[in-house]
Formats: sequence, structure tokens, C-alpha cells
Amino acid sequence: NNNNQVVDIGKYARYHIDSQDSISLSQIQLLPDGAFQKSKTEIMNFGNTIASIDLKLIVKNLTTEQLYLSFENNELQYIEVMTIDESGNQLIQQGGIFNTISNKYFQRGNTILKIGTKPIQIFMKVKTHSSFYLPINLSSLPSLMNQNYKLDVFKGITFGIMLAMCLYNLFI
Repeated sequence: NNNNQVVDIGKYARYHIDSQDSISLSQIQLLPDGAFQKSKTEIMNFGNTIASIDLKLIVKNLTTEQLYLSFENNELQYIEVMTIDESGNQLIQQGGIFNTISNKYFQRGNTILKIGTKPIQIFMKVKTHSSFYLPINLSSLPSLMNQNYKLDVFKGITFGIMLAMCLYNLFI
């Protein structure tokens, strides 16, 4: 990851479908590589399922910047992430719509988690009971803010046009 880009991790992640939701995050890291399947798309789509999805990602940060994971699906109910850095330290974080907004790194609808400067492995457990697609991005703070700024401007323009059309039709 260079500090000017947002990386969609779908093609780089490996996933395991836990149909019984019986594996904990610490057990995921003990699964052999053969238990995981390689994703073929940038945005992983699992359709409508109640199974939890376990993800494994190998990361190398080529910058000195903090990295952030951004889960762009606002309907994910439960997200648990374990980051292991070069020193072997583990950082476990949770997100999703069942967590309060005060637990989020940014006050946004999607979950954004800070994963440090030198992560080498990331394990994730994700659950939802709605349409299960996983657009997950990895980026530095400047590139994440740039992407969010562009999205906010687009949403603001769209909302402004809709508001203008409603007011115009109100006075016809």
C-alpha cells in the first residue's frame, strides 16, 4: 500500500464460511491455509446467508503511515478484527451496527478501524442477516479522507438536486 491509494482487499483476502458460526476469532488464526478459499473479486458477495465469514489477509505496509480498514457495507451487524504486527502484538477491535457509534474511530455510518503501522496478518469475523457483500478497503488516513470527501460531496450534490426538485414541485 502506498499512501496515495485505497486498496480494495477483496482480491487479496482468503475466506472461510463458518455455517454454524462456531469458530472464534482466536480459532480462525489456527485454521490451516487449506481451510480458506481465495476470493476472485474486489468486492466479495456471499448472497443471503446467516453464516459468518472468516477472513485472512497478509499485509505489508510500505509506508510509515497508520493503516485503516474501512468496511463499506453499512448493514454488517458484527465485525471483529484481530491485527498481528511485526512484533507479534495482537490488537482486537469490534465494529458493526450493533456497536454504539462511540466505539467507532470516525463518526460515520460505515465501520473504520485503525490497524497500526506495521500489520502483517489480519483476521476478521463478519456476520449479518441481510445481503452479505464485503467491500473492504485498506488505506492510510489521507487517502481514506480523500475518498470519503469525494463521496460526501457527491451525496451532498445529489441531495441538493432532490431538495430543489421537491421545492420546485411544491410551488407549481
